[in-house]
Order: sequence, then structure tokens, then C-alpha cells
Amino acid sequence: MDVPYAFTVTTPRGQVPIELLCGTLKSLKGEDCKVFSVVGNEPYFVPHFLKHYRKLGASRFIFYLDRPSEDLYQYVINQPDVTAFTSKMSFGTVMGKYSNGALFRWHHLLNDMLTEKLFSKKWALSVDVDEFAVLPSRFSTLDHYCHYLDGLDVVHVGAPMIEFYSETLAQLDHLDSSVDPFSACQYFDCGPYYEWSPDQQSPKPIYAGIRQRLFEKVQSQYPEHFEQIVSAGYRYQPPKMWKVPLLKHGQGVKRIMKHEATRPPSIPQGLALVHFKFFPGFIHKVVDAIQQSQYYRNSMEYKLIHLALQKFPDYCLTGDRRTCVYEGPDTLVEARLLINN
Repeated sequence: MDVPYAFTVTTPRGQVPIELLCGTLKSLKGEDCKVFSVVGNEPYFVPHFLKHYRKLGASRFIFYLDRPSEDLYQYVINQPDVTAFTSKMSFGTVMGKYSNGALFRWHHLLNDMLTEKLFSKKWALSVDVDEFAVLPSRFSTLDHYCHYLDGLDVVHVGAPMIEFYSETLAQLDHLDSSVDPFSACQYFDCGPYYEWSPDQQSPKPIYAGIRQRLFEKVQSQYPEHFEQIVSAGYRYQPPKMWKVPLLKHGQGVKRIMKHEATRPPSIPQGLALVHFKFFPGFIHKVVDAIQQSQYYRNSMEYKLIHLALQKFPDYCLTGDRRTCVYEGPDTLVEARLLINN
């Protein structure tokens, strides 16, 4: 009989015990593509996330739970296709620094190391709970796509992070949590967002979508407030709008902090990640992120979003020439954000 089992993950801070909350280790076996996500207290996304990936044929979800409410915890552990883990380590705990000086945190290690431990020799899609993968239209399921990649001897693919948004920020405050994110936010900015050549471990950034537009407006109209958040003299760097979410583990390639890998992907836009930074009731996530200060540069970007909410909540975001309306995968192909393999 398979029983709950705690194993350990080796980190720069020593061994961290991982506790199995629901499901079994036996459930991780099989050749089907698994979906992995680190899930905080985000009750809005989890039901929509599960529904989306079930439509893509996912039959096993592996969640690492961090600070969930009791209601969310009960919801997750009662899902028959979810295997959930946790530990006593906090999401944002600093584990050390990379050679370039960037901090790496516990959640980075979860995506880089725990996935290697769980999915040896298997395909897995590693995404945040607010990231919804879109495949080229000729593929109906993740397994269908992974089988195609196996035929090409490809073991990982890159993906642009495409932030969808509504007409105004304030509009999202009036929507119920039952509204799915694709209905709440139907707009995105066209690409390309980066160029990724075969000899580059990291791509060359080109454009960072709606967040870049929004923060440039904050900086131009409220420079003093902007500098208080960003720090005077610090040159704001737009976020990385790419990830390496789909990887066949144990094949000589490892993920680095979600965004890169030890070898550049031969297909840099093999799928797309629709990123719902903006969603019904997102102000609660913004406030929590600011209080926790566990995201990039002490949640700097959430502070900028909060400032934008305060200063121009009714500003029309869809008036820019780069705005597109999402109507399916082919829309992303036309916007130069997805390769139609």
C-alpha cells in the first residue's frame, strides 16, 4: 500500500523535509505530461487553472502549497487528480546568490530542483498558478505536443509570458470570482518580446508588454513616487517576459530560475504562457505581495501596480497600437508570440 512519504531536498541551507499532503508518490509514475505549480493563497486561480489544464488533457497535477487558507487547502486535497506537497520553508526565503549577484529563493529551487527529483525521465510543465499555457492550434493536448517534441529529439521549449489585461484596472474590481480570467481579460500587446539565438543562454529582450507601458506611464507622470519605489538612480529593468516551462527531465538539460536553462531551447516560442497579472479582485494579491515583500526587489513591481491603481484606475489600456484581442492560438501566431509548429 502506498502511504504518504516525506523526502528531503538538498539546499544551501541544508536538508529541507518535504511533506506529502495528498495523493501518492505512485501517482507521479506514468509517461503522461505532469503539471507542476507552486500555489500560494490564491483561491481565485486554482479552480480555473485546473479546468484549463484538464481541457489540455492533464491527468495529474503536482502542487507545492505555500500559506494556503484552510478553504483552499481543503479544496486542493479533495481533488482526485492532485498530488500536493509542502514544507516549513517560506516561499521567499533567500537561499543564496547567483554568480551575477541575483538572489535565488526557495521558490526558485522548487521549480529547478524539486521538479528534477519528481519527474526524472518525464515531461512536466512547470508554471505558476496564474499562467495558462496555450499550444499551437494543431495540438489538442500536452501529451500530443510532447509526443511531437519526442519525434524531434527536443527536450525543452521556451515560451513568452503574455500578460492579458482588461480595458481599465478599475474594471476588474467589479467582477465576480466566478468569471474566468480569459473572459475578464481579453487584451494583450503584440510581440515579439525577445530574440533567442541558439548561442545565447538568455534571450535579448525587446518589449515587456502592458506592464512596461503601465510603468512607463507611472514614471513619466509621477517621477518622484516612481523613484521612491524603484530607488533614485536605479535604472528600472522591465521583467523577463519568457520562461522555459516545458522540459523533459533527466535528459541533460536543467531549468535555471524558471526563465532559462543550461542549454538554450531550440524552439524559443514553442508554446505561450498567458500570464494573468491582472484578474478579478487582483488588488488583494497586490496588497498581500507588498506586505510580504517576497517578490522581486521587495515586491517593487506590485508597489508600482498599486501606485497605478491609485493614480489612474480608469485609464484606458486598450488604446495603444500594440493592443490585440485574443481569439485563440492563431491570434498569438499573428502577433509573433507563438510558432505554429
